[in-house]
Amino acid sequence: MLQESRLFKILYYLLNNGKTTASELAEMFEVSIRTIYRDIDALSSAGIPVYANNGRKGGIQLLDGALFQSNAQSWIEIDFSRWGSVIQRERNLFALLKTGILEKRKIEFDYFSSAGVKSNRTIEPVKLIYKDKAWYL
Repeated sequence: MLQESRLFKILYYLLNNGKTTASELAEMFEVSIRTIYRDIDALSSAGIPVYANNGRKGGIQLLDGALFQSNAQSWIEIDFSRWGSVIQRERNLFALLKTGILEKRKIEFDYFSSAGVKSNRTIEPVKLIYKDKAWYL
């Protein structure tokens, strides 16, 4: 499993479950506990408010209320992006989606089916999900 994919899966797991242990994550992702702690450091360095506490009641968790607050100055920033001219277009798209989600705004876009058929869609986005190297709305 690529580190990028594992980082998103760890973040998603913490968002859904609140708290876990390094050994539980290591078993889940079939890596060492040391690798999990390196991943937690990588998430923290990327600006994700994740931390680990030692001891019987310790564990790995996100700082309460730190993500996805509509009044927060910074929504979330994780930059595993590619180099090149696509970056600014992707940043603009994520900014638009962030606004749509946090301010409950409708977004209109052209959708292409797997058969290549184009249709125009208007949605009110609720959540952005990263799964298996792709983003889903």
